Amino acid sequence: MQLHSDGRIIFAYQGIGSVNTGTIVGLTPTSGANLQSIDYSTQRNVDVPAGSGMYEYFTAQNLFDLDNGSIIYTPKAGGGYNVRTVLPAVQSLGVGAVSGGPGLGVAAGPNPFANAVVTVRSSGNAKWVGMTNTDSQGHFTLAKVPAGGISVTVTRNGQVVGIGAGAFTGGTLNQLSITITAPPAPKTAPVAQ
Repeated sequence: MQLHSDGRIIFAYQGIGSVNTGTIVGLTPTSGANLQSIDYSTQRNVDVPAGSGMYEYFTAQNLFDLDNGSIIYTPKAGGGYNVRTVLPAVQSLGVGAVSGGPGLGVAAGPNPFANAVVTVRSSGNAKWVGMTNTDSQGHFTLAKVPAGGISVTVTRNGQVVGIGAGAFTGGTLNQLSITITAPPAPKTAPVAQ
């Protein structure tokens, strides 16, 4: 994030690994402001009136697609902001690879990540999804992954059994190795007494 003396605010992104987990990107001038939902990648030049804020909410249905781009908030003379999004051209598939496997401390017994489905997403191209399977040891390799923040989800019978993330620079000889770990345990509500 850059704050300029003329009032401009710039958010820039590179290597975001959390593309589908409820991230909010926005700016609000004060609490209680009128908030306007926008899509930064399709509404690339928007004027927001004084006393209003703007945001985009990224979820599994609206993936984070601002990686390697920036948002420039420029104050207007009468108040409010001009909001301009600068995005790079969609990245082509790389020739490097993303690989992964279980981290240390996997419990004895059957490997929970063995012979499972792997889904790989890259913030460098939010529309791209790569899929493969782990081997009997829980390892996988996937080639031609777009550079960007990488998120890996490992599932078995529709249940998430492992996750991982990292930043991938792409390129001919580059390879990213991701450690797969069990997802965090779901939070439970306290029991009333």
